Amino acid sequence: MQNVPEEWREEQRAGGGGEVDAKPWEGREALFQINTVNSKQDMDRGKENGETGVKERRKENVEMMNEGGKGTDKESLMMELTRLVQKTVKESSWWERRGIDITILVLAFLLLPPAFLLLGSSQILVFVLGMVLMGVSHAVISIKGTHLASHGSLSESPAWAEFWAVFFIEVCGSFTARAGVTGHIKMHHAHTNVIGLGDSSTWKIPCLPRSVYLFIAPLAIPIITPLVALGQLKDHSVSQALRTVLMVFLGFYSQHWLLMHVSGFQCPYSSLLCMLLCRAMFSIPYIHVNIFQHIGLSMFSPTRRPKRIYQMTHGVLNLPRNPLLDWTFGHSLINCHVEHHLFPFLSDNMCLKRELLDKQAEMVRTMTAAENAINKLQVNTVSIENSVTEVREVIENQFTVLQAAVERAKREVTEILEGEEKQALRQADGIKVHLEQRCTELKKTQAQVEKLSKNKNDVDFLQEYSEWKKDCSDITLPGVYIGLMDRLNSFSREIVTSTQELCELLLSNYIETLKETCKNDMMGIKTTVHEIIAAKQNMDVPDPKTRDDFLKYANPVSFDADTAHKFLRLTEENRKVTNTTPWQHPYLDVPERFESWRQVLATESFYVGRHYFEVDVSGEGTYVGLTYKSIDRKGPESNSCITGNDFSWCLQWNGRSFSAWHGDVETPLSVDKFTRIGVYVDYSRGLLAFYGVDDVVGMTLIHKYKAEFLEPLYPAFWLSKKENVVVLVEPGEPLTLKSPSPPKIPLNTDVAPRNRFTVTLVVEQ
Repeated sequence: MQNVPEEWREEQRAGGGGEVDAKPWEGREALFQINTVNSKQDMDRGKENGETGVKERRKENVEMMNEGGKGTDKESLMMELTRLVQKTVKESSWWERRGIDITILVLAFLLLPPAFLLLGSSQILVFVLGMVLMGVSHAVISIKGTHLASHGSLSESPAWAEFWAVFFIEVCGSFTARAGVTGHIKMHHAHTNVIGLGDSSTWKIPCLPRSVYLFIAPLAIPIITPLVALGQLKDHSVSQALRTVLMVFLGFYSQHWLLMHVSGFQCPYSSLLCMLLCRAMFSIPYIHVNIFQHIGLSMFSPTRRPKRIYQMTHGVLNLPRNPLLDWTFGHSLINCHVEHHLFPFLSDNMCLKRELLDKQAEMVRTMTAAENAINKLQVNTVSIENSVTEVREVIENQFTVLQAAVERAKREVTEILEGEEKQALRQADGIKVHLEQRCTELKKTQAQVEKLSKNKNDVDFLQEYSEWKKDCSDITLPGVYIGLMDRLNSFSREIVTSTQELCELLLSNYIETLKETCKNDMMGIKTTVHEIIAAKQNMDVPDPKTRDDFLKYANPVSFDADTAHKFLRLTEENRKVTNTTPWQHPYLDVPERFESWRQVLATESFYVGRHYFEVDVSGEGTYVGLTYKSIDRKGPESNSCITGNDFSWCLQWNGRSFSAWHGDVETPLSVDKFTRIGVYVDYSRGLLAFYGVDDVVGMTLIHKYKAEFLEPLYPAFWLSKKENVVVLVEPGEPLTLKSPSPPKIPLNTDVAPRNRFTVTLVVEQ
């Protein structure tokens, strides 16, 4: 515990101080304290004073803590840093914990005698040097001494701790020791009030420039500090108040007496003015803050790490850069919290913690976005099902209408045919009656002719013939042509022709038009997951050119055992696959497994962003590419192979040259032989490229596709021949094969060499 009077400690625990000590500890371990309440008040005051830089940085800290997930709020992080400071201080030596401070104080006191002597010189430069030495000594004693004394860090004895508190705080610092120990932030309120920055900037005049508060206003600090101390005496006992007044007076009078008798000042007013100037000379803004708390973890970045705390102070309050202020103002904060010998270690650790926190926050954001995307996809799936159901109902209704129209057309055509049939029958009946009548008349005429021909009397014959000739009617009959079959055949041809035209029109109106419509992004059924863009995934990032550029988008993957064909054997933790035809393997019969084609997919998929993997090729008839997960696994048709459908893209090595396959179309390629093939995917841009990788030549483009990817892409491999081997290797592994073709089998050996087909799959996160 701190070596301070117990009654002061009780008052501090009762809430009498202005600063809450979260976990006080011995000596220099007490130099780091947490005050989350004051931090919020500081943010409010910073807002009121127009300190936008402070507000923005603190806002970033709060947002970062909120995004860090459970258990990573600001208070817990500050407690973690507190424990780190405790550990660092406890492990430091006596020289680091006390020796440096005592040495600085001793040097400050040793500067006082020459300072008083130099102030008695009549030479201006010597006098100014004395003023500077006096100001530096007073600044060190009043700032470092008072703060160390307020923490009880100068002695392990409570009595001596109280003595040093009275000496440094009241005699040297012109403040009340009790208030300085119970809430030592009050010692520094005068400084912050005068300059108008920091914890309690209530006296700031907005119309004055900042230079006034930095260089002119501190001249009033020696006067204001005792006045602030007098305001604290109302909570003191009479004896403590009298002692404080006496000690403060003793401090002022002793310095005045030394100036008069040692320095040789003749006028008491000039002595008083010199004393106030020396006290105010280095009374630059002294803000009592937790440097880590107010700056926040955002300052600890591996890319822009500060080497010393005083390099961070102007970032805290958005102050202008000034070498003198950098040293004095910065060191006042160092004296308050963390010394030079502690800061580099803490800075390194906090940079690492910040980096881990950033990674954790990024992972939390990514997981949250992924969960949101999954939820949206689930909702989208239900929406798609409902929408498709509605469209299906529309299709059923419309085709019911179409079927009704066909039935109506059928009835009308049948009615036309029946009408023609009735008309033809009526016509046939009329002609039949007419012919029957003519036939009867002809029979009568025939009977008359036969009777006439039997008359042997020539006179009678001529007389009867003349009468018959006179009364004889036309014996001709109309010609009858039955063309019904021709008319029916013509009718049938018209029906067939019209039906064919309607079917073609139906197909063009429905199938072709719908296909064209679905090709349009605005009309088709399509699900899109937008990317959570990282810096390396931004569209403005240039395309990779060197192998190192490609390997930035790399992560190892493994084979999916549930997709491997029964003739493919997986070993080495699913990182090696071998075609063992005709030997089968006892795999479970699952829907994902390929049955006809000796293929296997990778477990990981590529979706949104840039991805890259490499393949070491050895053996003929080996195919490497990418496909959708929806590829058919069971059928023997070509669309179940990665070479024979519209959603697979692959590269083949046939032992002599490379070929590109897509949509069952082979594209021969005239390129050199490469032992390693790199496959690069820029999903967002719809780019798929195959590169030849060589240690000397570098990256050589073999073939590239430009397509619109609608589903996640899975690395796919087809081992078409026996002894083909594919091995997934780590990203950046050196080239091992000298030729993509398998080595020839020596005649004098009984052991066949193994064909090796090595793959490096590299996935961007």
